[in-house]
Amino acid sequence: MKVILKLLTLLMLSFSVSLTQAASNILDEQLKSTRIIPKYARGGCEYTQLSNNFVLLPLAPENAGITTTPQPSLYWFTSEDIGESLFTVKITNIENENEDPVEVVLEEDSLAAGIHIFSLQDHATTLAENVLYEWTVSLVCDPYNPSSNQTIGGVIKYQKDTALAEAVNSSAKQMANLYQQKKVGWYDAVHAVSNQITTDPSLRTVRANLSKQEKLDAIAAFDN
Repeated sequence: MKVILKLLTLLMLSFSVSLTQAASNILDEQLKSTRIIPKYARGGCEYTQLSNNFVLLPLAPENAGITTTPQPSLYWFTSEDIGESLFTVKITNIENENEDPVEVVLEEDSLAAGIHIFSLQDHATTLAENVLYEWTVSLVCDPYNPSSNQTIGGVIKYQKDTALAEAVNSSAKQMANLYQQKKVGWYDAVHAVSNQITTDPSLRTVRANLSKQEKLDAIAAFDN
């Protein structure tokens, strides 16, 4: 009988700890889906005359990332300057294959090496709540041969959460720590920091720390 009571006590304690951990980790949802497309694309692209060391990267976490806004901004990185080029951005509901993806073509006369933004708000695109979306950015290397395009991206989920939304109002310099503590969503953190870098260049270190947490070393090196 004592053994049974002891086992029941241990089970209750274990259950209590599990509930506490779940309550303190309000971003567990973002760990449910891994990024299903290449983490990076590299190499030359004939018509843009890029070197074999060229790297195209998404500012996206290893797993699905959370945003508290239905029209977030997405960021990606190019390691070299690019001349006249064509990019396509695609946003796909990966939970409903019957929903047509959103596709936007971006024509660039020139693109400097660094971080670039795609705002869903600017393109009248809205994410449904609690739905996983795949987003991709493709550098079109050959318009007649799509398989040669370089494609990167991530998975994003719009989630209404008062605590996460309030955390976005914190100092941009706190964002890397808040993200590490899972108190703010990845996409909100990256946007809060990137949106202020022009006026406060010291925030590049904050973004570098965010990138290091998700093994985006080329981006971290660029910001450092």
